[in-house]
Amino acid sequence: MAFHPEDKLIYMQESVPQFETDDHWRLLAKLIDLFFKRITKDVPTVWIPNTEHSDPAKLASSLLHGLQSSHIFNRPTNLFLGSDLQDIPIDGATFFVPSWKMRRDMRPEPYELEIMRCRPTGQDSLLGTIIPSTTLTSRSALKVRETLAASWKPVLVIHSTVTLPGLGLVFHVTIPFFADRNTSIDQLYMFRVPPEAESAAVLREFNRIIEGKSQSSRYGYTSILKTYDGEALTFGRHDPEVLNLKREVANLGPNIDIGEMFSRGPNLVRSKDATWREEEIYSEGPRIITGHDIARYGAIGLPETQRKSSEVASEHQLKVGDLLLPRIFSSRRKSLAVVEVTEDLLPAVALQSVLVLRPNPEFDERDHIFVKYYLRSSIAYEIIKSTANVSPTGSDVRLDWSELRKVLLPRPDEALKAALMELDDAARQFDEWRSQAETVLQSSFSETSSKDIRRLIVGQGRELRLRSQAASLIGDSAYTIRTRYPYPIAYRWRRVEAATSAGDYRGAYEEILDSAEILLCYLAQSVLALAQNSQLELGFKQNLRNRLANGRGGLTLGDWIAILAEVRDGKIFRRLPDEHPLSDFRATLTDAAFERARDRLYKRRNDRAHLRGVDGPELPDAVTEILDDLTQLMTGAKFLTDLKLVHVTGVHWDSMRSQGSITHRELMGDHPVVPTKILQHDKSDIEVGSLYLQDRQGGFYLLRPYLTGRHCPKCHLWSTFHIDSATSKIITLKSLEHSHTLVDPSINAALEYVGIL
Repeated sequence: MAFHPEDKLIYMQESVPQFETDDHWRLLAKLIDLFFKRITKDVPTVWIPNTEHSDPAKLASSLLHGLQSSHIFNRPTNLFLGSDLQDIPIDGATFFVPSWKMRRDMRPEPYELEIMRCRPTGQDSLLGTIIPSTTLTSRSALKVRETLAASWKPVLVIHSTVTLPGLGLVFHVTIPFFADRNTSIDQLYMFRVPPEAESAAVLREFNRIIEGKSQSSRYGYTSILKTYDGEALTFGRHDPEVLNLKREVANLGPNIDIGEMFSRGPNLVRSKDATWREEEIYSEGPRIITGHDIARYGAIGLPETQRKSSEVASEHQLKVGDLLLPRIFSSRRKSLAVVEVTEDLLPAVALQSVLVLRPNPEFDERDHIFVKYYLRSSIAYEIIKSTANVSPTGSDVRLDWSELRKVLLPRPDEALKAALMELDDAARQFDEWRSQAETVLQSSFSETSSKDIRRLIVGQGRELRLRSQAASLIGDSAYTIRTRYPYPIAYRWRRVEAATSAGDYRGAYEEILDSAEILLCYLAQSVLALAQNSQLELGFKQNLRNRLANGRGGLTLGDWIAILAEVRDGKIFRRLPDEHPLSDFRATLTDAAFERARDRLYKRRNDRAHLRGVDGPELPDAVTEILDDLTQLMTGAKFLTDLKLVHVTGVHWDSMRSQGSITHRELMGDHPVVPTKILQHDKSDIEVGSLYLQDRQGGFYLLRPYLTGRHCPKCHLWSTFHIDSATSKIITLKSLEHSHTLVDPSINAALEYVGIL
């Protein structure tokens, strides 16, 4: 049955929204008017409710002032009563003000029923309205939105606040505009008007958004919405910045829903699942955890002894590994509070103000650690908040499992999971050391004699002080290079430190340039080997082949730089996944500061080779400059600390079990005499005596024939050798550590295999 303005009016006790100030209302009315003028040439029709307890004439005059409309109709307020609900045809541009009567025992709400009855009469139909935000954002109003989506799709949503008359309550509202579902309009404009916003700035940015001059601003953005199925229209859901965050997260690895990795854990319902006395606290019952107890820094913010007497069945209790999130938190926060349940927290139960995520058993500990820290990040917070419910006042964000379970989680590669696991272990270790230090400090002053106090502080604190000193050295780049970089690089760096500390400027100048060349040579040899292992073809290999075949001198620093440049610029290397070792090389080689430092050192090295060196009083400043450049190169190559240089000394393979063990030396640091280690491995093609690169996941990459290890026949020290030159197929190898050379005919076959000879 159609609705017409001449129908008999029925008055009921109800309210319509009144805005906080006249200025605030005039601002919103201008936004409504601007949008109508932008999207249609029609004069909009305004429908307002009849009511004895509000002033529709005042509202109408405001709308007239804002919308310049001469079509204002009072409408009956019983549209939601009875079983024979009336359709409301929306012809052309219309602004429909529903009655704001709410009933606790009714869903949809009366005002929602009115909006649900609005029907477009054609593709030029445009419906604007003002309603509480929960209609467009809450899970409970999903059916309302699905009903609207059957006829309409949103084209603009303005979020703002109003004050309810007589109550003084600030209320979050939305002013949505809907076009016919079949319209060709596919832009969705999302806008919000903060209470403190300056009117001129809001109008200026709103104009830029709806006119297409800006895709995003402080107060709004434009998105594309081809179809609408009733999803929540929270402000951030279609935000380009949030969508960009989601794309970046997807780059971390394959995505899965939170609901695939976690199930919803148990919550305690007081009247149903447990009984306890509120006024008393006991030590024997399980701990009762509420949303307020979950601290932002990832801990439970209440004493361990705070428990309430309760009888709770085991199925309602928390388990080790559960993640706890508060269901309601302030919208002003920048991250989620996430607590992992540990053994010392149990026994414990969570009330309904806590969202419990219980990990599914098919995912390992590293997955859970990654998710824990990811959920605590600002990125996850922005993504989750974009789909969460906002309270009517706009001050709180409310998590709901039905929405949270759909949020995508990245599945990181093995390298990222391993790195995060090590960081988590480090954090636990640091916490343990801090706890030990506090224990020593507290127990020391419990002694009665000064001698005992001194013994405890100095004696028992010695190991903790040594740990602290060792840890602080890691922040010193020189110490890190000397102890954690591959042996050839660390050894050369030690020679640089020895020369500079002795004030030997001439020697320091030479050592710095040599060290830079050795670093770039090592990087190039590693690139050749990694490309060979991954069956990636380097074009520069043909240049090397020609050079060695013609016997035209040895290979130079320019060759190593050319090889690295191909990795930096080559298409096949740009397509490599982030977890591939060569991706770390590319990240460093594309760094502008790294390139500038390399170019300056290359020029210095060429000047030296052509007798344009630095002499006399210029040397101290020159040493300072090139040492800074060398440090820049070394810092850029810090990823080498995760790509270990390994010398395999023995292999034991069990062919029946397809498992083996590898005996090896990790040649990391400035000395080749290191302990021998044993690890389990599942590949049978590991060569005894060869050098390998070992990544964080335990993968081995053969370096032969580009780098080989042996005792130098001249200095009798263990050294690493690379290809230096060839004459009539006689290959000369050169040591990275001492620049000594040797001839090894046995390497020719391997060089032919890889296409160098």
